[in-house]
Amino acid sequence: MATDVKSKASATNKATVFWYMLAGDRKWGWLRLSLLVFLTVTLVVGSFFVRGSLRYLIVPFAAVLTAFMAGVRYLQDIYELENFWHVFRYLFASFFGVFYPKLSVYSGKKVTRDGKENMLDIIGGPGFVNVQPGNAVLYEGQRAPAAIHISGHHFVPRYERIQPIAMEERMRFAIREGGRTVGAGTVAKVLE
Repeated sequence: MATDVKSKASATNKATVFWYMLAGDRKWGWLRLSLLVFLTVTLVVGSFFVRGSLRYLIVPFAAVLTAFMAGVRYLQDIYELENFWHVFRYLFASFFGVFYPKLSVYSGKKVTRDGKENMLDIIGGPGFVNVQPGNAVLYEGQRAPAAIHISGHHFVPRYERIQPIAMEERMRFAIREGGRTVGAGTVAKVLE
C-alpha cells in the first residue's frame, strides 16, 4: 500500500513538472528557450555530419515559424493593433517567460513609455506592474476580480487584466495584506 501511494505521488510530481514545462512562467520559460536553442544547435551541427540531412530541418523550422507568425497576426487582428513587433515580443514573452512587458501606475493612471501601446494594458498578463505609493490596481481574471494590489512591483499572471478601480467620496475601504487589515478609512476627496 505504501508503495502504491509513493508511485501515485511520483506520477503526480512528474505530471506537474511536465505541465510547468509546457505552461509555467519565468524559470520554466528560460528552460523552454534553452531547450529550443539546444535542440536547434544540436540538429544543425549534427546535420553537417550526415550528408544531405540539413534539408529535412527546413520544413519543421518553417512550420514552427509560420505557426508563431500566424499567432502574432491572430492577436494583432483580434485586438486591432498596428505594431507587429510589439505583438511578436508579447507572444514571445508569453511563451518563453522572458522579456515581459512592464507597466507603471502613477497618480492613478497607467503610464506607458513614450506613449506607445502597452500589451499588458491592452491584452493582459503575463507581465510586471510597478504601482507607485498611493495607488492600487485591480487584477481581473476571466470570471471575476482576482486581487487588488497596492504599491510595489507585482507580476500579472496569465489571463488576468488590469482594470480601473472606481472611487467616490465617502466610500469606505480596507487595505489587506497577508490576511490582515493594515489600513482602513473613508475616501475624503477624489483627485482627477
